[in-house]
Order: sequence, then structure tokens, then C-alpha cells
Amino acid sequence: MIQITVHYAAVLREAVGCSFEVIETEHSVLAHIFDEIKARHNLGIKANQIVFAINNEFCPPQTNVKPNDEILLMPPASGG
Repeated sequence: MIQITVHYAAVLREAVGCSFEVIETEHSVLAHIFDEIKARHNLGIKANQIVFAINNEFCPPQTNVKPNDEILLMPPASGG
């Protein structure tokens, strides 16, 4: 198990009900962690609709996460 901090932006923050949370997970790949979070919070958004960052650096969903990393999940910007 690894412990990470997950930060939520925009509508994800509203859907989850908090701006961040510390979680423990067995997964080490960002996409799998997102799937776990998606199931836990019943989010209706797909991984390909999310911008991911680890420790303030944008990264693809296949990136490995290390203990104590800080993850940012950011949905696409809306508006026009």
C-alpha cells in the first residue's frame, strides 16, 4: 500500500466534496488510481477526459506513482 495526496480541481472538487484527500492504494499506475477514485466517488468521467499531474508536473495516465506523491486531477476546461 502507498499513501498519496489527491487534489481535485473544478467540477471534480464539487463532485467529490473536498479539494483534496489522502488515500492509501495498492495501485502504482496513475490511471488505475483514477479508476479506484472514480469508483469510490461514483464519478461519471473517463480517464481520457482528465488532465493528470504528479508533484506539479503534467504527465500521462500511465505514469507510476510513488509513496507521498501529490496528484492533481483536473477535468477539461468548459466555457466558450
